[in-house]
Amino acid sequence: MPNNGASAVRRYGLALLSAFVVSSATARADSTRISRGAYLATVGDCIACHTAPGGAAFAGGRRLHTPFGDLVSTNITPDPQTGIGGWSDDMFLKAVKKGVGARGQHLYAAMPFANYAKVSDQDILDIKGYLASLRPVHNAVEPNQLRFPFNIRLLSASIWSWFYFDPTPFRADPARGDQWNRGAYLVNGLGHCSACHTPKNRLGADRAGKFLAGAEIEGFYAPALNDAMRTGLGAWSAEEITTYLRTGTSRHAVATGPMAEVIMRSTQFMTPADLQAMAVYLRSVVVPADKEETAPPPDVAAIKAGGTIYAASCQSCHRADGSGVPGLIPALAGHAGVQSANPASAIRVILQGGQAAITDGNGRGTSMPAFAWRLTDAQIAGVIGFIGNSWGNRAPATSPQAVSDMRAALHASDPAPR
Repeated sequence: MPNNGASAVRRYGLALLSAFVVSSATARADSTRISRGAYLATVGDCIACHTAPGGAAFAGGRRLHTPFGDLVSTNITPDPQTGIGGWSDDMFLKAVKKGVGARGQHLYAAMPFANYAKVSDQDILDIKGYLASLRPVHNAVEPNQLRFPFNIRLLSASIWSWFYFDPTPFRADPARGDQWNRGAYLVNGLGHCSACHTPKNRLGADRAGKFLAGAEIEGFYAPALNDAMRTGLGAWSAEEITTYLRTGTSRHAVATGPMAEVIMRSTQFMTPADLQAMAVYLRSVVVPADKEETAPPPDVAAIKAGGTIYAASCQSCHRADGSGVPGLIPALAGHAGVQSANPASAIRVILQGGQAAITDGNGRGTSMPAFAWRLTDAQIAGVIGFIGNSWGNRAPATSPQAVSDMRAALHASDPAPR
């Protein structure tokens, strides 16, 4: 006769084993999703905008300066009251990819949902899975602090979305290889490079025909990422772009300002394959040869006066030939930033100083001292004119008024009387 008790025990044991196997598989799947989401959140540099100086990670509160006033980033920790703890997958997708908030309100384009619209739903939901694994932080913020009438969402965010938002998802180009397509997906999607490096129109939308052509952002100038020889990446190899994104330095530049943040918090942690893919794609962004903008250079007397200042204040680090020190001090000869039509970054770094990115690949992180206390507006304009027109460089003149305006905006000190 069958032993019904033994059979029941066996069935119970098999059920427990099955439940354990399913539970273990689910745990592994969740762990994989969280790990993948953490990587994707790093690629998107979510922590940069959603973390206030000295605040908890992803808890929001960072002030973002725009031409229309200030926005304050939101809390994206899983706190149910002030964060995204109660959000469904659909709510998260709509916010990130369509710019529509949990209450149906249109988000301002400072949140780069136009870029994230190119990202797959699975990648976005993996990021949500990672965020859900974080410690909830209760931190209520009021994100909209724009000036009237831009603080009225119906008149700004909503209209902006109607006119400028393209929800078309990323589509691979069959004429290109897998590496190029991966790079295009990263640059135009989670990397949202155009948010800083594409100039904007008066309503804050990308200017047509100016993709990655360089733009001013928060008092810095993000240089062109197209193949312009003087002002873009035309002189960079794919390997040099990869090295720069990984370490913050190359023979062409040393990252400071907002780009140093991007490298320290995001790109240095990306896989070599993804960095190489981005570099390959960026090397393919073309600007017509006759479209590289160059205004007339300063007059000879102004360049000569700037050279005297350079010899006294800059040459000891950047060298007489503008070659700098590889890995430590940027070369100014051939530097895209100093040849750009917009001198904002050059003015700001001379006035305020700068700190190079500190990465695992380059831990030295040199800094440049501020010269606001030492040089007048005219002297700074002169030295920028010299740097921008020496060693084969060519750049337009910088006015003392532009320096004065930046000095006032930064509340930088005036030079000490002599």
